Amino acid sequence: MAVTPAPPPNPVVIYTLSNSLLEGILDYCKWAHWTDNKGNIQCTSTKDQDKIGGNLLSSFTLDGDQKEILKCQSTVDDASNTASNVEKSKWPKALLACNKCNGQYVHGNGLLVTDEGDWEGQLIYESGLYVKPGITETFLKKYIQIHFAHAIDFFKQMHNDWKLY
Repeated sequence: MAVTPAPPPNPVVIYTLSNSLLEGILDYCKWAHWTDNKGNIQCTSTKDQDKIGGNLLSSFTLDGDQKEILKCQSTVDDASNTASNVEKSKWPKALLACNKCNGQYVHGNGLLVTDEGDWEGQLIYESGLYVKPGITETFLKKYIQIHFAHAIDFFKQMHNDWKLY
């Protein structure tokens, strides 16, 4: 008599990255989100807005030939769209602050994004993940939650401790 083994109690399912998978996780995390005209998922949160100087605005982009790369970027936005902008005179201080903060995080980096001739730069927190051939939903949930937690911490430091914006 052949015995068929019982399936594991909680089988692990490996997913490929997709906007619908990301949207499901953002729904789970209770983050308001929408898809922009480029197909990227945008989300915003008012959590800790008084501590970070505005709303956390995040963008999730799927990249790569098989959409196996997740790029996450966050910034702080307010009604004037200038919340996390840093005036040129504070750029050296902003770079030092980013370097100090980046030593605290295993995942992600804070950046000051500038262009030649600009008088202001924008602070961004970004992280990325390569997931070929796939990823579990549990891992992706945790990854996104860590991205949000580190982004909020980064902007708290930039706003409150370093007084960059």
